[in-house]
This record gives sequence, structure tokens and C-alpha cells, in this order.
Amino acid sequence: MTNKISIETITVDIAEIEKIQSLLLKTNYELNEIWTPDEGNEVQVWINKELRKTIHVNITEDNPIEDNTTKVVNELIDLWVELRAIRNAVEDYEDDYAYKTVRELSAYEKYNSKVEEFEEEWKDDDNHLKKIFKDNIDPSVLAFLDLDENDKLLLTN
Repeated sequence: MTNKISIETITVDIAEIEKIQSLLLKTNYELNEIWTPDEGNEVQVWINKELRKTIHVNITEDNPIEDNTTKVVNELIDLWVELRAIRNAVEDYEDDYAYKTVRELSAYEKYNSKVEEFEEEWKDDDNHLKKIFKDNIDPSVLAFLDLDENDKLLLTN
């Protein structure tokens, strides 16, 4: 009596695999393992403990060129996505959801912008400021009066 287990290897097309699996199940074989090596086709390991036999079923496809093309296209898509992520991380990418630092204007900058606004309005002929104030009013005084109280305090201290 030998304790030796015999191993056989068969190659099956993917279209025929269901028939082979059904036949193996009817002959008391059990599916023990499924391998999917990176460089090859799927391998199923079927064992019959009573007969002490193991069968390795190599599953192939009809059109290996189409399969390789699909693999290459999928790999290219993965590479493109990864490169896009790297580019977005490296570039100064302005996104609507990205955190943007907003520099608040100082009190002096606010004052200067208001002075410029009042000077522009004063130059305009249809200006209502000429009707409200005398001709000799200084736009810088109007700009100062238009500031918030905190900004006025910052400018005067």
C-alpha cells in the first residue's frame, strides 16, 4: 500500500470549464484551491481523497491577444490616474474645495482704498457728493469717517 498522491495537469478553455467542473464534482472531486498567478492563467486544484488523486486544471482563454490588450489598457488607465494625482499634488492647483489663505487688509490699506474711491467719485460730474459737501472737503477726511471704529483706532494709535 502506497501513500503516494498522483498529480495530473489538464488545460481547459474557459468556455468548457463549467463542464469540467461538473464532471469533477460527479466523480467525487472537491475544489481545494484556486491560484491566479500574475503571469499566467487561473489554476484550480481538485482533490479526490478516496482515489488519492489531485488534478490541476489550467484555465485558458480563446483570445489571449484581446486579454493582453485589456490588461495593457487597464494598466495604462491606472498609470494615468496615478500620474494625475501626482501632478495635482505637485502643482499649485487651485481647487474650489482647496483651502485658500485670504489676507485681510490692514487698516491703512482699507483707508487708502476708500480715499481712492472718494477721489474717483469726486471727479465724476454727476456726483452726489458735490451736492452734499462743500467743494473744499478733503476725500481723506471722508475716507477716515467711513472706516469702522476699530480701524479708526488702529490708524490713530
